[in-house]
Amino acid sequence: MKSKSLRTHYKYLILLLFLVVFTIILGLYVAYKQKIMPSLTKKSVSSSLPRPVLKPVWPVNGSGAVGATGYNGVLAKYGDQSARPIASLAKIITALVILQKKPLIDEEDGPNIKFTQSDQEIYNQELAAGAAVKPVSIGGSMTERQALETMILPSAANYSITLAVWAYGSVDAYLSAANDWLTDNDLTQTKVVDTSGLLSGNVSSPSDLIMIGKLALTNSTLASIVAMKQVTVPNVGTISNGNALIGKDGINGIKTGLTSDAGACILFSSIINVGDKRVTIVGDLLGADDRGQQNSDVIKLIDSVRPAFRL
Repeated sequence: MKSKSLRTHYKYLILLLFLVVFTIILGLYVAYKQKIMPSLTKKSVSSSLPRPVLKPVWPVNGSGAVGATGYNGVLAKYGDQSARPIASLAKIITALVILQKKPLIDEEDGPNIKFTQSDQEIYNQELAAGAAVKPVSIGGSMTERQALETMILPSAANYSITLAVWAYGSVDAYLSAANDWLTDNDLTQTKVVDTSGLLSGNVSSPSDLIMIGKLALTNSTLASIVAMKQVTVPNVGTISNGNALIGKDGINGIKTGLTSDAGACILFSSIINVGDKRVTIVGDLLGADDRGQQNSDVIKLIDSVRPAFRL
């Protein structure tokens, strides 16, 4: 009987020893994983890339900033970074807010917009104000995408109003939605007071514009429109992109603007090759005196920041 009791005791002792050894081995394994793997785990879930060290060549006058998709925030900036008039760059906001209400998928044309006497009156009003306009045909129609193309490429102010009223019911309702959108996206230095950017109350900062540019590029419809050199739309004809830099030095967008208060402005994007990958630079130059000089400044800026990107 005593021998049987000792055997039982030994069995429990062996089981206990096994559990102790197993616990020690398990603990060592967990410690090993925590020591070896964290850098790999962190790298795999990180959505940000190391900040490149940029040495930009900036213009003498004005202000601006540069960033890149996949990199957080602004990578470099120059000049006064406070909010200033942005002219027709405001139409990118208009397009994004309209597409929020009336989204299009990729190359989808969207619903037809029928033009009425009201749209003709908008045309007359904007023409008298000295804004860039394109004609409308009362009783005629075009798709949402075609109307967006007409608003963005030749910067037709009347189409920005027609689209805003079509999508939101009134300009006031659009402006309320647009400024809510700016708040939702933490664009605290940006404000819009009309649909076209003609008024000096449409303001933004170089840093906010970098984010607006990135948001534009994430919308497949808008990204494809701003990259077009020209397109033909019904009742208007062939329209060309006001951005003369499209197709040069990898530039594929985004928008230019010009008023007496804002000067020449540009929000641009350019695809650069980094090894076997591609990086999209997003930049803006504001307040230039001359569009031709500004275009030259954009090329110099892109060429100066390209070498800094290494993946």
